Amino acid sequence: MTVRRLLVVLMVVVSVVVAFATIRAYRSSCVSYEPGLRGEVKRGQDGTLLYFSGQCWTGQPVAPNDTPF
Repeated sequence: MTVRRLLVVLMVVVSVVVAFATIRAYRSSCVSYEPGLRGEVKRGQDGTLLYFSGQCWTGQPVAPNDTPF
């Protein structure tokens, strides 16, 4: 009976860890959904730079989409 309870608890813990990892992977990196132009940069209220990705404001710079050749 104890082994069965241990297995149930272990399965619940594994399920919670998998759910947490899945939610964290799909969480949006958007800081704000205010309008802007792709590539636009502004300072946030806390002094950090925010970049507009074409959909929302993020804390990560937008990758260039042009090539020199």
